[in-house]
Amino acid sequence: MFDYKYVYKSIICIAFFVLTISCSTSSTTTKKHKIAVTNDITKSIVINIGGDFVDIASTIALGYDPHTYKTNENDIIRIAGSSIFFYNGSFLEGQLAELLYNGDRTGYLVSTMASMPEKDLIKSDYKKAKYDPHFWHDTNLYIIAVNHITNNMIDKAPINERLYAKNEDMYITKLTKLTKDIDLLYKSIPNEKRKLATIHKGFEYLAKKYNFETVYLQDVTTADLVTSESLLDFVNSVNAKKIKHIFIENTTSVEIKEKLRDVINRLDFDIELVESIYSDTLIIDKYDNPDYNATILHNANLISSILNKVEQ
Repeated sequence: MFDYKYVYKSIICIAFFVLTISCSTSSTTTKKHKIAVTNDITKSIVINIGGDFVDIASTIALGYDPHTYKTNENDIIRIAGSSIFFYNGSFLEGQLAELLYNGDRTGYLVSTMASMPEKDLIKSDYKKAKYDPHFWHDTNLYIIAVNHITNNMIDKAPINERLYAKNEDMYITKLTKLTKDIDLLYKSIPNEKRKLATIHKGFEYLAKKYNFETVYLQDVTTADLVTSESLLDFVNSVNAKKIKHIFIENTTSVEIKEKLRDVINRLDFDIELVESIYSDTLIIDKYDNPDYNATILHNANLISSILNKVEQ
């Protein structure tokens, strides 16, 4: 059995050793900064802020659903070899939560969610998460995360401060334009058509910002068991609210999609499955990097194009 408490203590000890060594050395030039991250969202931020001057280790493979992640020893080694480790928090990272969420007072482990104003967070009824972890579907909250991560990167590598600060300014300029672009798309949808049915409760921040009514099969984690009864309840709820489309997430299993189609066909409902929106992962660009901007714009284009065609 994997001993989380032992591994957690080991990470802290190794981290302290690494930090002690790094603090005892000095340099007068910009240097490569070793950073570990959990998922696509944090990696996208670190890449945009650090550019070629960061060496990033990811514990969760790109495009992999973080809710179903299981910790392994290789990931622990990656974490321990970095100067700072960014994770989302609020139980997004599945099994890794058992290792991280007790809190680290050294500043080595940094939760992105910890930077969010409590008034802007959506409370969760899920037993292991106080707040809904999917903040990045609100670009304004994502910008807060960018600033939080940048500040922590500068704290651990002050020699790179000018570079990180410059990149942050450029990235926030792009994010501000992105916000304006998606605002136009979502606001083009008539209020009566703003109904969003998805596989799991991953778009509540989007719904809050643009006044969507949501229906979902699973709660804030895709690790929840999907039963025949829950599928039937979900489809009946979608139909009762006169919703014509269910947006399938890119990480949704073939099994769930097939069962959904079967239930819809058996009930003879006029509901279409639309693929794919991105809930917990990002589109991968031509450089094999996660692309937040492309993902958020893709979702806005897909949702607005489908819902604007819906006849009431």
